[in-house]
Amino acid sequence: MRLFTLLCLCSVTAFAETELPWFDNSRLSLDLTSRSSYWQKESQFVQQEFLGLDYYQVLSIDNTELGQLTLQPFLYRIDNGYRTAAIYDDDHDWEFVVRTATLNYNAWGLDKPYIKVGHFEIPFGVEFSKDTFGDLHQYGQGMKMGMKMDWGIALGQELNEYKYEISATRGSGMKYRDEGDPFAYAGRISTLNDSQWALGTSLFYGEIIDKDTTSERSAIAIDFEYFYNTHGVIFEIYTGQQNEKDIWGSLVEFNSQSQDESKEVYLQHFYKKMGSQTAYSALVAGISYRLSKELTISNQIKKELESINTQETLFELQLRYRF
Repeated sequence: MRLFTLLCLCSVTAFAETELPWFDNSRLSLDLTSRSSYWQKESQFVQQEFLGLDYYQVLSIDNTELGQLTLQPFLYRIDNGYRTAAIYDDDHDWEFVVRTATLNYNAWGLDKPYIKVGHFEIPFGVEFSKDTFGDLHQYGQGMKMGMKMDWGIALGQELNEYKYEISATRGSGMKYRDEGDPFAYAGRISTLNDSQWALGTSLFYGEIIDKDTTSERSAIAIDFEYFYNTHGVIFEIYTGQQNEKDIWGSLVEFNSQSQDESKEVYLQHFYKKMGSQTAYSALVAGISYRLSKELTISNQIKKELESINTQETLFELQLRYRF
């Protein structure tokens, strides 16, 4: 792993210094992350490494901006997997993953509708307004839709008082697959996050890939966020169906940041009910500290109060280096 990282560093350095005309108005970063997870009840220690590039390019012709290109290819590694994420084939695995690969076309103006194609975050729920890629701090998209990212096309616009985005996607999540003819449609409309509060509503319907078959899911959500100085409160509630079973769930979060945004603490409660049974209930406490512009250390503790699996306590520590 160390040798591979060194080779990638050398490759990135050479690539970044290449003088090409279309490199104007661009940004290229290397993202290195190491995450250690300990599941207390089963005494399972899981190690994951994420190595990737983050490339952003403004596309223009004759000083006229046409849109933006974002590419985030990553190599994932897991060792001694437990409750292993579906993206991996087994508990000791390498996977090549495209986190984001989007072309956002808005040549007719920033205040006009844009068209986005590629692999992007599904417009649903409060998480859509957050930048959570590579972080421990998440908002539970999997419990609602079974995925956070998907391949497809989206249309959106930001107006004076609100913004919206609607999408039609493959329904396969991180990897492009078509077993069982999956699909997904989603949309979110919300006020702008430039005042003391923000309100959003979202819709989702699809038949998404679930192991070797497809799973029908529908959901509608309302989310509300209130800001007071550097403190915030988030509340989200959703309802819908999964494989003809009624579901409803909620998220409550309290968070606080330092004035320079280098430190953050948060407390969350997740809840999901399926049919007449509680499928999941958990408390999460986390802290993030940006030691420098490049290095961030994060720690999170999750206590499962109810679960269809073994009720666990999860401790996670992550180091992330971006430059």
